[in-house]
Amino acid sequence: RGAGKTTLLGALCWELPAATRTVVIEDTPELPVAPLQRRGRDVQPLRTETGDGPGLAPAEALRTALRLGEGALVVGEVRGEEAAVLYEAMRVGAGASAVLGTIHGDGGEDVRERVVSDLDVPASSFATTDLVVTMATVDEDGEQRRRVAAIEEVVDHGGKPGFETLYRI
Repeated sequence: RGAGKTTLLGALCWELPAATRTVVIEDTPELPVAPLQRRGRDVQPLRTETGDGPGLAPAEALRTALRLGEGALVVGEVRGEEAAVLYEAMRVGAGASAVLGTIHGDGGEDVRERVVSDLDVPASSFATTDLVVTMATVDEDGEQRRRVAAIEEVVDHGGKPGFETLYRI
């Protein structure tokens, strides 16, 4: 918590090609949808229900986004039943040009365990993940700074997803 996952995700939204239609799914609006729209980006927000107002169920919001066709899909936080829908869509190639999201975990193995064991996503579906980027709060000269702690590529290790470290602080 507080390591900078959502901040990094917001920055990555700006790096998507300007012509890419982007669907942003969040329960609590934190990503820079309005600034992206003001700059002429085709960004459509879908708010999921939180119990305090209107919104779609997370899995239904994801299904709606997938029906819109190619583009980028940004999920504010993967934490529930939408995980199975998201990973199944990626596995069958219906996941769009780019799929980005945040999830709590301390590295690739921890994220895989959370997705596969806690969120009931088949390991074969998790294997469609390209990269796991881990954020961390680090002490620099007595100041707490948020940094990219690791970047791991998901690779096939004999039919089981494994990880190849590309960067680590």
